[in-house]
Amino acid sequence: ILRKGMLSFKRGTAIGNDHWPFRLMALLPDEALNTLGSLLTAIKDWLAPPLQTLCNNLARLPKKTGGDRTIAIATSIYRLLMTLDHDRIDTYSQSHAYCRDSARKGQSALSSAEDRAFDAEVAVLSGQITHQILWDVDFFFDSIDIPTLISITKHFHFPMWELALTLLVHQAPRRIINRDAVGAPVIGLGRSILAGCKRSTYLARLYLSGVVDSMTALHPDTALYLHVDDMSNLLILSLIHI
Repeated sequence: ILRKGMLSFKRGTAIGNDHWPFRLMALLPDEALNTLGSLLTAIKDWLAPPLQTLCNNLARLPKKTGGDRTIAIATSIYRLLMTLDHDRIDTYSQSHAYCRDSARKGQSALSSAEDRAFDAEVAVLSGQITHQILWDVDFFFDSIDIPTLISITKHFHFPMWELALTLLVHQAPRRIINRDAVGAPVIGLGRSILAGCKRSTYLARLYLSGVVDSMTALHPDTALYLHVDDMSNLLILSLIHI
């Protein structure tokens, strides 16, 4: 199971501060993998990741619309644990996901965009008027307040043991890496989760659940589509009601 998890990562994937490539890790003999498995089990059971794992790199990537964004590169041992220990979170996520969330398992942003385009085209051909609003929250992951996130996850019965382990790593020191230099900007504790972590999608979904519920309740005639922190609204109006 460990070796299969290691080989599930793409070749050349970026690695964190432990400098442990997954393909090299997969070459370890079975005896060493058994020891590593015991370590991963202890991390999960005791909520005590090694100090060496409590530092995250942030890669700065340019955005098509200008500016840049950061993607977290956690240590290999933490990312391997997130890959192996996901069944309970996946089961929870599937039962709590919004019906038009294209980040759900088996869905895609492309298929969601096609659905919106199809609905709008059919509406126009039938003599209706369509309005679509696309919106995004700047620095969404950096704006997440941790105490608020914990309250929301408790309200929705998110597995708290898994949340505690995740936040231990997410609140660890960070450094930004780019081609020119390596810096370490101060990021205040109590705010921000790591964009790029496997579990951040689940946490972002819960964090926005109140917004989604309010919008669908206040505007039932407007279809709301969601992909992590990206939202779109599709409103179809009959000429009779204008």
